[in-house]
Amino acid sequence: MLPWRMGFFPHNPRRVFLLLAALVGALLMVLLAVPKSMATTALRWSDPVAISELDDEEMTIAGVPALAVDHYGSIHTVWHSVKLDISEQREPGTQAAAYHDLLIYRARIDDTWTTSSIIFQRERPSLGDAGSTLSGGAGMYNPAFELRGQLLTGRDSKLHMLVGNTGRQWFLTAALDEVVRNLLLFPPWPLSQGPHSHMALDQHDGTLHMVMNEIPPGIETIAQMLEGDSERKICSDCPYIFYRFSDNGGTIWSLTENLSDDEQDEQDEQDEQDEQDQQDQQEDAHALYPQITVDERQRVHVIWEERKNADAVGGQLVYRYADAGATDWSTPRKLGVLDEPVTQAVLGLNQANTLMLVYRGTRSNSVFYQSSSDGGNTWTSPRIIPDVQARGQRQALYPRFSMAADSQGHIHLLMVGLQPGSGSATAQLLHLHWDGQRWSAPVRIATGADNPLGPQLVIERGNRLHALWFTSNFHPVSRAEQQLVWYSSAQLTAPEQAPAPTFTPHPDTLPTATPEPVILPTPTPLAEQLARLETLDGPPLWELRGLQGVGVGLLSAALLISFVGMVYLRLRR
Repeated sequence: MLPWRMGFFPHNPRRVFLLLAALVGALLMVLLAVPKSMATTALRWSDPVAISELDDEEMTIAGVPALAVDHYGSIHTVWHSVKLDISEQREPGTQAAAYHDLLIYRARIDDTWTTSSIIFQRERPSLGDAGSTLSGGAGMYNPAFELRGQLLTGRDSKLHMLVGNTGRQWFLTAALDEVVRNLLLFPPWPLSQGPHSHMALDQHDGTLHMVMNEIPPGIETIAQMLEGDSERKICSDCPYIFYRFSDNGGTIWSLTENLSDDEQDEQDEQDEQDEQDQQDQQEDAHALYPQITVDERQRVHVIWEERKNADAVGGQLVYRYADAGATDWSTPRKLGVLDEPVTQAVLGLNQANTLMLVYRGTRSNSVFYQSSSDGGNTWTSPRIIPDVQARGQRQALYPRFSMAADSQGHIHLLMVGLQPGSGSATAQLLHLHWDGQRWSAPVRIATGADNPLGPQLVIERGNRLHALWFTSNFHPVSRAEQQLVWYSSAQLTAPEQAPAPTFTPHPDTLPTATPEPVILPTPTPLAEQLARLETLDGPPLWELRGLQGVGVGLLSAALLISFVGMVYLRLRR
């Protein structure tokens, strides 16, 4: 029997129409009520591609990668590698091994990867070298010598690179179309002797901003001089955070400014402690792992980790900002959780100038976040990102988090961690995003079997994510450690942003010169007596008589010369 004969639908066509309209409206309301975080769970990452190579069964070092995307859509990557050179010595049968730390560069241009090239290298000092604070005798894998790079591209069509190890930081720059050639020909610019540094690029005027941590030279001597003065005691092994900038593309850098040595501001932030505790904490504070970024209003934001001593695991986070010009810095502000030290902080920013701070708790391994929607003036309380957990101490040397913002203002997080509800105890490479209200469910990119480390994330034109990380495993036969660098990408549904116009330092057309007005002199009027005199009609009489006299003289001379000539000719006959 048909449905309408059984009474499922009314016989009145108008009622049928109203019922169908109500069903359609309810369906639309259900679809619109789906959270945005659920709408992006279908994001698909490309299959990971290894962009470095293994060396058979030998140890292969390829780690701590960095990447950047330029306004042409080309991908630039660097990573650390090690080369072992065996050389014969003067004594027969003896050999010497020398390790060379390399920085490898590779780019993807027009969807094609270039060949790998060495753009920076340093030979490790020999074991027992008194002139070096580092030792090269710990084998090929020595984290103290890892070359950690950071890449930036801007509207000046150049690739800016900050590279360093535990004992030195260098700056390099090159045109995008001649990266390998320029970086090999021009020497790097040494900037610091500290272990960590970070750089940001102002896309409005091309100014480079950098923060670094190091122990000021000569502070040990000053500490010894003030050793007996309890009121002016100085920590001789405490690193500080320094800031400097360059407004000409890295050719000349400003003098350093100490951002972490502000005793009065530190005291204002610690009103609950007595004066002696404040002094002790200031003396022993170690400022580490600085980061810097610049927002659309050209406000410079800096974050770093402050630990009580060199052996502490984690600490508090300190935040400061300065407006355009970076001449007047805000009062240091403590961030983080009160009952747990934190570490591995990363600072993110979107186009609406919303700041996002993500970090890890050292005891709980929870992933916390704090945000600021007013340019850093105020911050939300710490909250836990759901459905994810950071991994243990295995990755303490490498970044755990990396962030990038798309054209819709969503902040994307790439992290190495765990999914507590998944039942897996191995670390995974996870992607999730914050839409302004909540975090999406994590999406797995690489499994824990690959042991992902050091994730890096950038975004191209506001709607395409590019991810880079490395893996560390052991060869099943030789047990040699083998590291590989991996790449993957994902297309977002956010609208595409047009690339910003590049800087044009030399214009094609010269400006038109503005003609200056010609000012004529004002004639001076004659005296009244001279103005009344009659004007001459023709040349003056004395001039006419002079010309007549000259004409008569010339005619007489011509007649005389003619007469003498005729006489001379007749005599010769």
